[in-house]
Amino acid sequence: MRWLCVDDDEVWRRVITGALERRAYVGYTASSAEEALSLLERLRQDEAQLPSRVLCDLKMPGRDGLSLLPELRAALPQAVIIMLTGFGSVASAVSALKLGADHMMMKPASLEELTLAFEQLERERGLSVAESAGEAEALSEVPSLARVEWEHIQRVLAECDGNISQTAKVLGLHRRTLQRKLQTSPPQR
Repeated sequence: MRWLCVDDDEVWRRVITGALERRAYVGYTASSAEEALSLLERLRQDEAQLPSRVLCDLKMPGRDGLSLLPELRAALPQAVIIMLTGFGSVASAVSALKLGADHMMMKPASLEELTLAFEQLERERGLSVAESAGEAEALSEVPSLARVEWEHIQRVLAECDGNISQTAKVLGLHRRTLQRKLQTSPPQR
């Protein structure tokens, strides 16, 4: 298992790489978008060296994580990409997902939380592969009410360009109630 951590915070990179190495994973690090792209260019010579899991900080000096996402996705189409941020907003989360991120998490996140998130996202991808292989039965379940609600909120939020107050008004919710709902992870089904 190979990970790539793109973050301008040197301490965070050192901590995450040390934790990965203790678990026998290979951890690559980059302090900027340019460094990450240069590293991927070198690794591309041996496809087996390319990371399958990517952590990318949203806010970095120079090019930020959002501007790096399309290039990460193009270079690593099969990788699971999680954006990390200490300054989360719904608008940035929606943008990150549209640009190719698989998930967005708030800092600080432990290695256990990150590993669980990656495993869950990889399982979900496995289901989409199963569906294309003709195993649609397992995926044909009716979504839960919680999942339908979450998807509806995300759709209205996107239509309101990430404006929480306007979204709350359209949905007939109190702004704080909407904020609490947005802080939860999406229901699986």
